[in-house]
Amino acid sequence: MTLTADWDVKLPLNIEDEDLYRAMPEAPKERKGLTSMSYCLFPSWVVNTQRQSLLTKNARFELSWQANTTLPSSFKDALVSRLEEGINQTFLQYCDPLNPLDIRLQLFARLFTVSMQLRILHARISEHSNAEERAEILRISLQCLRYNIALQSQPALVHYRWLMKGWIVWHACE
Repeated sequence: MTLTADWDVKLPLNIEDEDLYRAMPEAPKERKGLTSMSYCLFPSWVVNTQRQSLLTKNARFELSWQANTTLPSSFKDALVSRLEEGINQTFLQYCDPLNPLDIRLQLFARLFTVSMQLRILHARISEHSNAEERAEILRISLQCLRYNIALQSQPALVHYRWLMKGWIVWHACE
């Protein structure tokens, strides 16, 4: 509920527990790369990036901005590109392909950006859409499904399924 409220709390620092000690005069410097905090920081970073962009454009934040018909398509596409680029630079470039938690982060981040693209495309499509537009919805929906299947079926990710509970992209079936 606080996502749409006005708040100015800083994002959590990308640090490890051992970076903190009782008599610290100030907060430690953030680490570059992934830490155990990165997996919690990812959703906060995504929401904050959306909030900053939308507050600049709209003066208010809404979770359903992808379907908002008053926002120009070019703005929506640019925001998804900005999110994807930021996710790549802030998180994914540091992922270890042998670390299951990093694999989960990579797959989830890809699923997230593709799902946003799908929501934007759904808002653009009407009942009079052409075959090319319908084919694009099918392509993106299948990509969402592939990422979901990868997240749910890889044996190394079994211990992280609880992180994905309820995420399947049901709107892809519309």
